[in-house]
Amino acid sequence: MSCHVRCAGCCASPLTPQILLSLFSPIGLAQFLDEKLFDVATALCGSGPAMVFLVIEAMADGAVAMGMPRKAAIQMAAQSA
Repeated sequence: MSCHVRCAGCCASPLTPQILLSLFSPIGLAQFLDEKLFDVATALCGSGPAMVFLVIEAMADGAVAMGMPRKAAIQMAAQSA
């Protein structure tokens, strides 16, 4: 899933938010925020994958420390969700 942030803008019609939500909701979270919050939303949504990869790496490191080959550890940690 992904995160989509939109701003309807001052020139948008009253139907614009409904149209945008119907387009983007099937592929992830869709929300409307003020444009001043777009940088915050980008940082929040964009940091998620990095956090997941960090956890996967830590899990694999623990398995390697216990004797598992790194390739197997990474594959297993990545599939453990």
